[in-house]
Formats: sequence, structure tokens, C-alpha cells
Amino acid sequence: MDQPRIPRLLRPLQVDTALLGLVFAPLALLLVAVAALSLRWRMIHDFPNVHFWALQMNRFGAVPYRDFHDTSMPGVFLFHRLMTSAVGYGDLAFRCVDLLLLGFALALVAAIMARLSQRVAFVAVVLVGLAYLSGGAPMAMQRDYMGLIPVLAAVYLAGSGRLDRVGRTFGVGALVGVACTFKPHLGLALPSLLLWLWFDARPTDAEPPRTGLARGFWICWWAGLGLLVPVLGVLGWIGWLGGLPAFWELFSEYLPEYLRLLGPELHATWPGDRPGVLWQGFRALGGHAGWLAPGFLGFYLALYEAELDAAQRRRVRLLGALCVTFAIYPALAGQFFPYHWAPFHLLAAMAASLCAIPLPRILPGARRVLPVALLAVSAVFNLHLAPESQRQLRGQELKPLKMGWVDAMAALIREKAGPGETVQSLDWVSGSVLHAMLLAEAQAATRYHQDHYFYLDAEKPVIRRMRADFIAQLEQARPMLIIRSPAERPKGWRTTQEFPELDAFLAAHYRATAWEPFPKFTIYERSEP
Repeated sequence: MDQPRIPRLLRPLQVDTALLGLVFAPLALLLVAVAALSLRWRMIHDFPNVHFWALQMNRFGAVPYRDFHDTSMPGVFLFHRLMTSAVGYGDLAFRCVDLLLLGFALALVAAIMARLSQRVAFVAVVLVGLAYLSGGAPMAMQRDYMGLIPVLAAVYLAGSGRLDRVGRTFGVGALVGVACTFKPHLGLALPSLLLWLWFDARPTDAEPPRTGLARGFWICWWAGLGLLVPVLGVLGWIGWLGGLPAFWELFSEYLPEYLRLLGPELHATWPGDRPGVLWQGFRALGGHAGWLAPGFLGFYLALYEAELDAAQRRRVRLLGALCVTFAIYPALAGQFFPYHWAPFHLLAAMAASLCAIPLPRILPGARRVLPVALLAVSAVFNLHLAPESQRQLRGQELKPLKMGWVDAMAALIREKAGPGETVQSLDWVSGSVLHAMLLAEAQAATRYHQDHYFYLDAEKPVIRRMRADFIAQLEQARPMLIIRSPAERPKGWRTTQEFPELDAFLAAHYRATAWEPFPKFTIYERSEP
């Protein structure tokens, strides 16, 4: 009597593939849907602030660092200037560019992981795409994520055979250099990439040590030259514009003061408490610790169970080294904002995708299914939809930006500050007065577009100098409006909440009113010509 045939997808050795399809095919469709719906998102948080600086450059001839005080790196300003020159300042342009960059990043992820397995590449693309979009509009095109894209390109190039070794090494260095123009400490990725190139260049495992050291020296030399090209290029651009002296002053004198602010609440901490604060911030892993279990299991399977060759295993180790690097990365700034964790979050999602790596058919079916099951459970529990996506999928309208005050304030600025008038923001990032100024296409009154820096250690010469310069520029500009948001100023060790010179200037030349629609804001309107 013939035995009943078991459907192919239900055979033990095929259950893992069926489970992957059952879980990740719907997630892939969800990724496409969320990406399409995100075209209706509006920019918020950091992005409109840097767009505002691009407006000042394009419309009013402002020079980075000389005409606006900000710790963003030159590559950030260059990117925003080129983007706004090409597509403008609108929300739809912002979303289109973001999705184009996401598509490029996911193509790199697919190309990197496809060298291990096609199905791992598919899972990695779905996980990374949903992980990125889970941050919603506030995470879109943040500098840490933007800098990760050239790092991924460097990982792809390092394993590519399309260039000779000198070309690959120079290109890897140049791509990491591009990343450094967005965030300098993204250069931490370079040592892991250089080790990959050094091991990849060995003719045999028994290579004489002296030959290996010489090859390592030349790898470092060509990678270092490559890194210098974009770094010196953007610094040359700043120098050509005339902003290099201000750039040097900002990063050599002011930045050490700013870096005293720790934690997501940016509290100035006594130096003796700094290690404890850094440890507390690090061990939370930005809320992404749920990826550790599938990530560690994925590395184990790829290195010890899967049938990979030596080069493929080196790629897995490179991914592991980058995960460790970018887990430590947020502690360098010590501020632990969600976007500081973006590189680790996306790389951890890539590591988790290794649970989908094909295992030898001689293993029992359960051994092949359990990693996929863990990956599926982890994806369900670790991935979440941004609040914007949740509302859209329920068929609800998106909430107005900041309860509607950004658009209302933009209308107020247009009404009060006519052509030739300037506006001054007394705000921090969370208030986003600069966003309203961007929508109103207003001109900034001074180079100080926010005011939190004035409340750091007022006894430091750099802070005293900045305060005096700010008051002098206010006296000269006499802006039509000065807008103070309710955003809190820095607090903690050696900070202040007092700025008597600013208070005296406002009392002498401005009349203050609570803004009726949103009374927590104070509008200072010029009371004399």
C-alpha cells in the first residue's frame, strides 16, 4: 500500500522556509505600505532646523559657523544645501529624498547579506526597513543614520572584487571619510574594515609575519589617504566660504563645554559622576536589547553551523565587530538620544537576520526550525510601528505638528515680520521655533539660532564671549520678533538660568506678550524702530 505523500512545504526540512515566508512576506508588504504612507509625514525635530540653516545659506548668503552657531559637521550643511537647491524645502521633497536614501541603504544591506544567503538578504531588508521607519518622522535622515549609509557602502566595497586592492582600500577609506563629515566618530568603523582588508589580502594563512605587517602598513596608508579626501574637501569648502576660523573656535573651545551635557535629558554632570551616567545610558542599549538573543544566535549559526566558506565567515565577524562598535558609539557623546542608537539598531537587525541562514540538511528538522521561530517571535516583539503609521493604518488623520503651533507661529511671523525684517529664536531643538521660521522663510537676526549654550558655565571665557557677541548682534539687528519657547535650558553642575544682559535688552526695547493660542510661548515684539 502506498504511503500518503507529505506536501513539500510540510516536510521537516522545508518547515523553516515555510515559516519564514509566512512571517516575512506579510512584513514585507507592511514595509511597502508604511513607506508609501510615509509620503504624507511632515519633517520635525532636528531636520527642519538644519533645513532652516540651508535657507539662510541659499537665500541670505549665510556662511556655516561664521553666520550660524551649530555643532553639526560640514557634511551635514553641504548635504542640506545641495538637497534644498535641488528639490526645495517642502515636506514631500523631504519624504521623497528620505525614501530614495532608504532604498539605497536597503540595496546595500541586500548586497552585503546576499553574499551569505539570498533568504538572509530578504529578511535583513525587511527588518532594517521596518526598524528605520519605526522611528517615524523624528528619526528621518538623522545625521547618525545618514553617516551609516556610506559605512554600509564601505562594507560592500570591502568585500567586492570589482576593484584592485589599492582601489578598494582607498575607496573604503573615502567612504568612511564621507561618514565622518556627518559624525566624526562614525570613523570607529574603519579599524574593523581595515582588519577585513588585511585578512582578505593574505595569500595564505601561513603568511610570514613581516610580510603581513608590511601589507597592513600599506592598507592603512591608502585607507588614510582615502579618508582625508572628503574630510579635507568639506573643510576646504568651509574655508572657501570664509567659515574656517569660526569652525575651529566652535569645536576647540565651545564643544568641550557642550559635551558636559549627558543623558537624553542633557543634564550637566559633575565629572566624578560621568562614568556612572555613561554606564546607565550604555546598558539600556537604546531600548534595542531585544535584538541580542536572535543576534547572538545568528552569529553562532553562521560561524559554527552553516556551511560557509572562510571569506563568508570573515564577513559575519565584520558584521559582529561593527555591532559591538556601534553599541559603544553613543557613549562617546554621552547623550543617548534615539538617533544616536540608529546605527546599532539597524546593524543589530541585520545580525538577527542571520537566524534565517540555511543550515545543513543533515540536521534534524527542529534544529533548523527553532532559529527561524525565534527570529519570527523577535521580529513581532521588537518591531513596532511609528505613531504616524499607526494612525494612518487605522484610517485616521495625522496629528498637527506640535499641536498645531508650528503652523500658527509661521503665520504670526509672516504677519509681523515683513520683508527686510529679522526674527530671533530663544529655543532649543524640542521647541522647533526654527521650523516655524523655516515655513515663514524668515531671516535670522543673529548667528545664535538657539539659546541653550548661553546657560552653560557662564564663567568660562568662551561662554562669556558668546553672550557678549549675542547682545552686540541683537543691538545691531533689532529684530522685529524675538520668540522664547518653553523648552527647558541646561541644568546641573556649573550651569545657570540667568542672563541679565538679555533681560535688560528685552526690557528696554521690546514688549512681551503671552501668545494667546499657546500661552507657554512668549512673543517679544519690538516697541521702537
